[in-house]
Amino acid sequence: MQTTETIDPAESKRKAHKAQQAITYSNLQSLLEEGENLLSFTRGKIAGGVQGKLFMGIESFFVPDVNIGLTDRRVIFQHLSKEGDRAKRVSPHSFPLSEVLNAQYLEADAFHDPNELGRLFIQLVEEQHCRIRLFGQGNCDDAREFAEVFQSLTSGRHKASASPVQNLCAECNSILDNPAKFCPYC
Repeated sequence: MQTTETIDPAESKRKAHKAQQAITYSNLQSLLEEGENLLSFTRGKIAGGVQGKLFMGIESFFVPDVNIGLTDRRVIFQHLSKEGDRAKRVSPHSFPLSEVLNAQYLEADAFHDPNELGRLFIQLVEEQHCRIRLFGQGNCDDAREFAEVFQSLTSGRHKASASPVQNLCAECNSILDNPAKFCPYC
């Protein structure tokens, strides 16, 4: 007698995400310095390149798939191959926590890719920032946790202040150039 098992699609997605998390964790662990701890991580695509000064190099335009790790010292961007699991030979980029002003999770807007569920917005000093497009509920949950851990690490710091020709968004505290009517970040 043969039995048929039904495969739950949600359980299958959960298992696939757990396998992806294990690979992402392993890839980021290989970049850590002695005594450094990986606190949170996610995976996504750099959206539309980088705004502000070119702080990641031209390769970020050609290798948009990244693992993003948060340690107790820095934020790490590790570029990935097209297959998505192997780290690219492009050097990873990292930024000390003192240079990261904000890390915020935002829901994706409905007018873009329907598979995109969220974005991780990372704002650096000197008006540099990037958006990481997130696909899959698991990656969005990881990014939400990333933003929460970042906020808890940096909660004692002063908030960014706008110059006389800029405003701060009341919702997400991002710096906006005048005369902005709508916040492009939230």
